[in-house]
Amino acid sequence: MNYHPTRRNVLTTAGFTLCSALIGGMAGSVIGVETTTPLSNPNLEPPPVAPGESRASQVDWYMRNGACGGQAFVATYADAVGFPRETAMKIACGFSGGIGLTGEVCSMITGAVMLLGLKNGPANISQKESYEKTVELAKQFSKDFREHHQTVICRELIQFDISTPEQYAKAHEIEGIWHICFQGAKTIADLLENKYDILNRK
Repeated sequence: MNYHPTRRNVLTTAGFTLCSALIGGMAGSVIGVETTTPLSNPNLEPPPVAPGESRASQVDWYMRNGACGGQAFVATYADAVGFPRETAMKIACGFSGGIGLTGEVCSMITGAVMLLGLKNGPANISQKESYEKTVELAKQFSKDFREHHQTVICRELIQFDISTPEQYAKAHEIEGIWHICFQGAKTIADLLENKYDILNRK
């Protein structure tokens, strides 16, 4: 990915750095970069989406309000896969910043794969066909995303190793990172809705 960001301070909303909503999420203070997360209010709801429009805007809303990418996706589509949003948010939390801010697999990818499992996966170990189908879907999804963005690794997508406090802090100074992440989110939303039929509960 040929990306050459321009350094500048990122805009803040309610005292919360926008980029930290995505690459730091609720775990921002773990490596010394303090954040205040508006999503401590469980009653916050994203704006409705017009019929026929992608839910990418709702994913964006969750991330701008403190959720990591994985939480944003499972929260946005939890109703479509018949899963409680609050539980989904808890499950996805630790995947923030590529699993515990280590910069590994992007949590947006992880959240999408969770959704594929919730929609297609087996309910018990005897359902081998469902297991095999879901594993194949996850493999194909990873391939589809890489066709658009070359990699599924967080630090390669944003070009910062956020596992270190220094690189994490530098990443928060780059406004263009938000653009990179949102472009990835739009790709994932498009794939989930149009190729993987995530909104169809049948």
